[in-house]
Amino acid sequence: MSEPVSFTPRPRAARRHAPNFDAENFLRELDVITHRVERVAATPVEVFSANCPEYDSACMVIIRLAAFLEREEYASYMDALSSSEKRALRTTRNIAAHSGYQSMDDQLLWTAVTRNVPDMIARLRAAASRG
Repeated sequence: MSEPVSFTPRPRAARRHAPNFDAENFLRELDVITHRVERVAATPVEVFSANCPEYDSACMVIIRLAAFLEREEYASYMDALSSSEKRALRTTRNIAAHSGYQSMDDQLLWTAVTRNVPDMIARLRAAASRG
């Protein structure tokens, strides 16, 4: 009987290139977020719940937008958002990422993603375009 083969991790690959944090990349990410917003908006609020895939999309909208707040290279763009919007993004992201869906108000999340986020994205696009 032969010995079972043990797991052997492969060597870590060298980083191919440093990420580029220019306005073009920022705008591309806003496009991805916008597609998620559209997916959520196509779901009636009455059926929007943690049981539907669009709920995960809504959480990713918040998580990705909040991630921009943590990047120093995007700080000038994020000045387009009010301090209360930034605080709401951080708080909602923390609930989605750490507390779980049972702590989330489904209707409030749907409204934030479909009503508030598109306006924030428009202002962020304008800020990035001005450079």
